[in-house]
Amino acid sequence: MTSHPVADFVPVRVELTSGIVTQATLTTGAGASWLPHEIGRRMFYVAVVETDESYLIMWNGSDYGEAIRAAEESRADWGISEPVHDLVVISSAPEGGAQ
Repeated sequence: MTSHPVADFVPVRVELTSGIVTQATLTTGAGASWLPHEIGRRMFYVAVVETDESYLIMWNGSDYGEAIRAAEESRADWGISEPVHDLVVISSAPEGGAQ
């Protein structure tokens, strides 16, 4: 198992979620820059979640396939036996559940 910098964090599951960027800025020592080309872009997020529902984002990006790979890698790295909770698939299902 990989050593992690968050010693007291004990995750119980990995979640894969997504969202659409509505605001984007890049902040550096020189100040903040508005990033209008990022607006409207779908992003995917992989988080490890603890029993108290606190979470740690492990990966983000715009490719769903890469997100799935990152989620499975995080699951293995943290030694989580439960399958990845792919909330992207759940939120994309037709109303009333998957058909």
